[in-house]
Amino acid sequence: MSTDTDLVPALEAAFEIKTTAVHIEVAAWKAKHANRRLSVDGRLPWCHQLSELDYQSVRDHRDYNLP
Repeated sequence: MSTDTDLVPALEAAFEIKTTAVHIEVAAWKAKHANRRLSVDGRLPWCHQLSELDYQSVRDHRDYNLP
């Protein structure tokens, strides 16, 4: 889940081995300052745009620093 370009190598690999049985999807946070979608050589994977409300609905409030 990212719009960062560090995900591009993984997308390139997935598009390279893509067959009809493979469906490539990514998820990214919806933000006013980051409306770009990841693409690889002009190909766009399916993208799920998630909002702050989406995040809050699945947020894990557990403190993993506690034993």
